[in-house]
Amino acid sequence: MTAAGSPLSVSRRRDAAWCATPLAGIGATLAVTGAYVLAEELARHDSIAAAFEAYEQQIRPMVEDGQGVPKLAPRLMHPKTRLGIRLLHGTLGLASLEPVRNLTAKLVVGPGKEVDLSRYDAAASAPAQGR
Repeated sequence: MTAAGSPLSVSRRRDAAWCATPLAGIGATLAVTGAYVLAEELARHDSIAAAFEAYEQQIRPMVEDGQGVPKLAPRLMHPKTRLGIRLLHGTLGLASLEPVRNLTAKLVVGPGKEVDLSRYDAAASAPAQGR
């Protein structure tokens, strides 16, 4: 058990800060990537504060990108009328067709802001910064 305010309890709370709407479809990716990056940064730094700062720098662009769901999306995905439900199901059926998915991916999806995890490849063998 950890005391409130300890580094471990603070890191648990920080994880909750990356909450994205389920409509974003990136919650698990943020959680796993965030845990990996935080573990690597803690291993690289002597100071927990420095590790958290480096973690924030690395993960923030990906988080902001993942949280960028238009405000209209939740209303569209949760219709309240039969017509709305039929329109949603029809749209999703059309969107699931491979040619439509491929075209949409080319037109709508821009370059991602994923964390460059390759910077951690040598982390296990490198000494911690500031030592």
